[in-house]
Amino acid sequence: MPKKMVTTIGKSIEKAVIDADLTRGELAKELGITAKMVGHWITGYRNPSLPTLQKIAKATKKNLGYFLDSSVKDVAINTGDNSAVGRNASTGTSERINELEKEIAYLKGKIDILEKLLKKDK
Repeated sequence: MPKKMVTTIGKSIEKAVIDADLTRGELAKELGITAKMVGHWITGYRNPSLPTLQKIAKATKKNLGYFLDSSVKDVAINTGDNSAVGRNASTGTSERINELEKEIAYLKGKIDILEKLLKKDK
């Protein structure tokens, strides 16, 4: 997994914890893990699993997409071709942005399906 993706998820976790007025320790206790593990996620040293990310979302009152939206964009940009670089920004870049927005919308739909399946399994 690209380091950028892990870092983006970590920043999202950190922001969600702050927004929820929780400490790392409180989140860790709610998840049944150590505060050190939460720190690993936030610093990008580790990445939570999808079921754990869902628990984080529930604990911080965020939807799963909150944590994945920026990461999906980063992955799309980091793995996309750079053919737009050096071309007229009003043509190549805007076309690439439109393609990425469509891909993100598609992936958000997949995330919604995963969230429903995870809820069903409970």
